[in-house]
Amino acid sequence: MTPSKIAFTDFEMSGLDPLRHEIVEFGVVVADAETLEVVAEMDKKVRMERPESADPESLVFLGYRDELWKDAISIREALEQYNALARGALFAAWNTPFDWTFLAETYRREGIKNPLDYHSLDVAGIAYEKLRHESDFTLKLTYACKRLGIEKEPMPHRAINGARKVYEVYKKLRAL
Repeated sequence: MTPSKIAFTDFEMSGLDPLRHEIVEFGVVVADAETLEVVAEMDKKVRMERPESADPESLVFLGYRDELWKDAISIREALEQYNALARGALFAAWNTPFDWTFLAETYRREGIKNPLDYHSLDVAGIAYEKLRHESDFTLKLTYACKRLGIEKEPMPHRAINGARKVYEVYKKLRAL
């Protein structure tokens, strides 16, 4: 069965190792697979369960401060909300294997079944195919945004902004 939705997803993590580090922020834009009309969004900060394992550089990159995460929800709650929005959707991200690995490990650790279609869409791979002949090409989301006329993301980086940029890039790439 072909998924009728695409879940453009970006996570912020407490580091780069899915076995040691945690997802600390969910950003998701769910769109109709045919029309690309946005049908739902999710922007949630997640409470760290193992802050001692966090990589300080990763926390600086995402602008982590305790006061900004004071209303963060549990990872279980975040997964339940994500599942409600993305169930049966095609998972899409920039560098999909990286985000998918964190998500799969988090589902495993929490003992929750992954409700997403097992196929995935790597928007970075599509950008590579469509833009690689550009003289200044790099396989970075910021490059694709600039090349496609998409406004630069505000800093510090937020997961929802990343998900929105991936969605916007995909729309433009699909039109090429």
